[in-house]
Amino acid sequence: MRIFAALLILGSFESALLLWGSEATVLKQLTAIIMSSGVGVLMMIWIIKEKKIDQIPVSAILCLALFLRLIAAQASPLLEDDHYRYLWDGYQTATQLNPYQFPPAYFFSDTSLSEHWLDILFSINYPEVSTIYGPVLQGVFAASYFISPGNVGAIQLLLVLIDMAVILTLLKINVSIRLILIYAVHPLILKESIASAHPDIIIGALLLLGLIFHQHKKAIWVGIILALAVATKISCLLIAPFLLFMPNQKSLRYTTKAVIAFALTLSLVYLPFIIQGVSDFEGLRVFSQQWVFNPLFFAIAKELTEDYARVICAVFIVAINFLLFFQWIKKNSESPPPIDLSLLSLLCFAPVVNPWYALWIIAPAIYLNRKYLAMFSSILAIAYINSTVTNEIRFWGFEFHNEEIFVVRWPFTLIQILVLVVALILDRRYFSKVASTKIEVQKIA
Repeated sequence: MRIFAALLILGSFESALLLWGSEATVLKQLTAIIMSSGVGVLMMIWIIKEKKIDQIPVSAILCLALFLRLIAAQASPLLEDDHYRYLWDGYQTATQLNPYQFPPAYFFSDTSLSEHWLDILFSINYPEVSTIYGPVLQGVFAASYFISPGNVGAIQLLLVLIDMAVILTLLKINVSIRLILIYAVHPLILKESIASAHPDIIIGALLLLGLIFHQHKKAIWVGIILALAVATKISCLLIAPFLLFMPNQKSLRYTTKAVIAFALTLSLVYLPFIIQGVSDFEGLRVFSQQWVFNPLFFAIAKELTEDYARVICAVFIVAINFLLFFQWIKKNSESPPPIDLSLLSLLCFAPVVNPWYALWIIAPAIYLNRKYLAMFSSILAIAYINSTVTNEIRFWGFEFHNEEIFVVRWPFTLIQILVLVVALILDRRYFSKVASTKIEVQKIA
């Protein structure tokens, strides 16, 4: 119980740092994020190294995870304002049944809005752009409206429940205690999903279910889950070939059923909005063409060939996924598809790499036993050391210029790339070691 007590103390400190940084100066918020992430990473390293960690009871893990999340949920979003858009979308979905019809700026002159909703409305970033969040997320935002209108705590509550469901699922499918503890104390989950109310943890939860159903050859359920994931974030289309295919002799039957279920579910989810002639597509178009934030390999491509950076990176993403797909098929085994690596390729070459995007891959990586990728994805917290934040605290002597809000800081970009590459190398070495051990056991037998 000493190990658990130590985890409880350190984890409480990790979550309490987020609470300490809430509604404070920019410097204090940034300090809280970096310190909390540092404590979380140290805890995860200890969890990997500690031999007796598997002796912790399941009930204790559940209590620890819930306790840390309840502390983090008391924090206000740190260095973020996306939650205002979530609250507004929830209001529009619940009352008008369509958050895509008009951008927030359309309502600036609406005199019927209360002061509270006006405060939320005028706090939304890029109010002239329609929302980019898919129908599934709009359902979550609307649910939070019915729980407590205009209160970010309602979204945080829903995300705590979803995240605890992920942990229960991991326990049910007998994922090791060590891996579940990594998930339970993960600093990006506590900060991004719980404290800052980013709903991307829903993608991780859906993809985890998709992997489980894929392993059990439940084609219809795979199609439904994949459709819901795509209707959450369209980025999940990238992993569709992996989940819609089964590398064995029954592949055609499986794929046919999965594709039909996928198409029907996606159509039903989008149908109410398509009938009205609007959806998240317009906002996504603007997002894909204009946004650049914390790019990794995209920053290198843009530096070398600015006009063709998006095309070059798109080619790399497609090529990497072809390699991953055919390497997976070549194994001709029952191994689950590497969708975490597929989404990682997207993050590495995308023009926008927000820290909460790592929430897409943490749960799948835990399921696939890529513990180092799950753990070191925390490095994306470095994204907060960008010019918007550092301008406000006069960091590095950088002076503010509107046209350079999101400049690339090469040291932090290269650190993120290096850490992610090291994580992949460590996971590959781990799997090679496991494979070698199995071969030796077979020889002895």
